Amino acid sequence: MPGQYNRTATGMRAHYAQGPLLGNVFATYDNLKQVIEEYPANGTSGPFAVKNNTAIQNSEKIEILVRDKNPLGIVKRVIPLMRFEDYSFTFFRPDSV
Repeated sequence: MPGQYNRTATGMRAHYAQGPLLGNVFATYDNLKQVIEEYPANGTSGPFAVKNNTAIQNSEKIEILVRDKNPLGIVKRVIPLMRFEDYSFTFFRPDSV
């Protein structure tokens, strides 16, 4: 699927269907950006420090990507994780101490 995009956002959705006409609209506004951090497997379970300290608390989305050994650009499987069930995240911002 070219141009695949996966994101969670709050907004307004509208759907129209009458006869052969069908339409969907979704509108949202935010000034947020997506940041991706990848950690190669090293046989440990953490802890891992997040490099981006400008993250918004409780906005993380954690997934395990299983990549092809050669070439690494091919993702073979994506495993989404649930907070408090599969992982815990301690939010820390240096200026909050």
